[in-house]
Amino acid sequence: MKIYEGKTLDDVIQHACQDLGITPDELTYEIIEEKKVCFLKKL
Repeated sequence: MKIYEGKTLDDVIQHACQDLGITPDELTYEIIEEKKVCFLKKL
């Protein structure tokens, strides 16, 4: 499981997809905290 963070949810999704080499449609994630900085983990 990896945890990603960024300024917006779109930034986090884009970063995770680039890191994992997949498209946003292939990404399954759970938002664990959403404030000014978003965190998510790959399931």
